[in-house]
Amino acid sequence: MLTDHDILCISLAPWEGAFEGSYHQVMGRLACHNRVLYVDPPVTWRDLWRGEAYRRSPAQLEAARQQAGGVREVTTADGARLHVLTPPAMAPTNFLPDGRLYDLAMRAAGAGYRRAIARALDALAMPRPLVWSFFSPVLAHELPVDPRLLVYHCVDEVASEPWIAAHGVPRERSLLARADLVLTSSPGLQAAKAPQARACRWIPHGVDAALFAQALAPQAAAPRPPELADLTGPIFGMVGQLEARVDFDALAALADARPDATVVLVGALDPRVAEAARPLLARPNVRLLGQRPRAELPALVATFDVALVPYVRSLQTAAVYPLKLHEYLAAGRRVVATDFAPLPAGDGLAPTSASAADFPAAVLAALATPAPTPAEALAHGRRHDWDVRVAAIGEAVAAALAAKEGTDVAVA
Repeated sequence: MLTDHDILCISLAPWEGAFEGSYHQVMGRLACHNRVLYVDPPVTWRDLWRGEAYRRSPAQLEAARQQAGGVREVTTADGARLHVLTPPAMAPTNFLPDGRLYDLAMRAAGAGYRRAIARALDALAMPRPLVWSFFSPVLAHELPVDPRLLVYHCVDEVASEPWIAAHGVPRERSLLARADLVLTSSPGLQAAKAPQARACRWIPHGVDAALFAQALAPQAAAPRPPELADLTGPIFGMVGQLEARVDFDALAALADARPDATVVLVGALDPRVAEAARPLLARPNVRLLGQRPRAELPALVATFDVALVPYVRSLQTAAVYPLKLHEYLAAGRRVVATDFAPLPAGDGLAPTSASAADFPAAVLAALATPAPTPAEALAHGRRHDWDVRVAAIGEAVAAALAAKEGTDVAVA
């Protein structure tokens, strides 16, 4: 584990937003041994006026308005202290075409963002931190500090995201050239980014093994969550946002193939795909539970007879390594995925992969096979625990820092 360093993390997701992602797991664990300042992405004046922003509810937007410019201390799931900065709102710039006009507008709009970070670093006595851009290629160019080490943590394909691609792609290209270390979360991302980077490592997502082990014992005696208590047939379940990457047709075909089973979807429905999801959600044996707190997931996943990763093939999914993969396996679930990308799960347990057309048959075949034993699931969780992943990340960062500074860097 990397120890005794100052870390400034800028991210495209707020610390207290609607979802918990890999940034929570990595930064939360690094905060146990380092000082971390986590900077929420700034909202725009338009967001505040319309009461909407990516991954923020109106209530969270109001909280962002009130907290803007201030640093607050939070306690992570591991009991560590982490500092969070919510920067002030900025003028919207994303609508501008890429080029000099955008650069000038972004420089002006980001002035408050830079000042807020500079004040926070000064207040925390962090004059030259390690800078960690967690999938934030645009804001990485709006920093008031010369980083001791620049890390770009790439967890998605920028070019596949229409809302960021126009400005994100050229700025990611620049960031890849500048970064001392690039971390990627999938083989597809590593293949795409490594040729442009000085040093590039693939370190896959992990699992909170202790949390998902709660799904293992004792499975038969645990009562079902109330919203699923009336179900008697098999449950085919997915955890994750219903968004453009989900193959709604494959899920609908699965629901039709086994009318006595229920397809359970645990996650928020992205309004942008509501129309595409409508035929699936209209089926009588499909149940949408919506977004649930992370602490509730083990009990829900424990009800799944087969856990699903049903993604379409696209530029985005070719670079995906789903968080849910190791969570399912550590919970002792049979797992079936569409063949959207290679999913090397490591030693031991692995998902079944099938084409979209063969997905229903693969799920039904998996239902007839033995589920992983609790011992197998526990061993898988230990191998792929986030502590293991963050230790590998720390070693990669320490090696990059040692190479840059020509000194030994402490890891514990």
